[in-house]
Amino acid sequence: MPLDLNFIIFILFYYNKNKMDPVLQKPTSKKFIIIVSSIILFICISMSIGMSLLIKQNKEEEPTSTTASASTTTSTSASTSASTTTSTSASASTSASTTVSPPNLLNNTIYWQTKNDCGTGQNCGGLVFIDINSSRPWNKYYQFSCEDSNGNESSRTQVFGPVRYDNTNYGKPKIRLQTDGGNPCGNNKLKIYRGNIPSQLSQIKVNNFGNNAEFNYKDAIFTDSLE
Repeated sequence: MPLDLNFIIFILFYYNKNKMDPVLQKPTSKKFIIIVSSIILFICISMSIGMSLLIKQNKEEEPTSTTASASTTTSTSASTSASTTTSTSASASTSASTTVSPPNLLNNTIYWQTKNDCGTGQNCGGLVFIDINSSRPWNKYYQFSCEDSNGNESSRTQVFGPVRYDNTNYGKPKIRLQTDGGNPCGNNKLKIYRGNIPSQLSQIKVNNFGNNAEFNYKDAIFTDSLE
């Protein structure tokens, strides 16, 4: 019960106890006391009912709020999940679209001039070492990959070599990767790696088959003459 009502009841019963009206200095009538007490009781009951209804209303609203919150959380989670799935799918799609195929080599190997097995073979026409006065055997190792227009590179091939003309000091060979007119990298460009030992290869530039211009990195044969 509120403090102001307690105070009124206290005053009322205080004066009732003393049987005197504080203004008229006369005994307080029982009728007056009953009327005032009834009014106070009515106010107390009304406030109690009001508080009960307010508490009940708050309890009924809480599940709705919780449900709305749960719905929002579910919606947010679903949206986040969908966004993550879409993002992951997009990443996977991008990754798949940027995969570059490795070089398609003739019989999965390369050809150069040797006395034993490529001197007269059908894939060896025109394959010669253009430097026959080199100071040492060529003995180089090669490896290849393909690169698209966006700079995405494929995996590399196995290492081939050592490339040499038996035990002579011939150097600067012409090397075949595909049949005439074939492009080992399709619509992409060839990358050529070379070195003196298989574990230490670096990218190089080479000339075309005629050795009169830089290789276009698409044709079937190149001349390794740009040391």
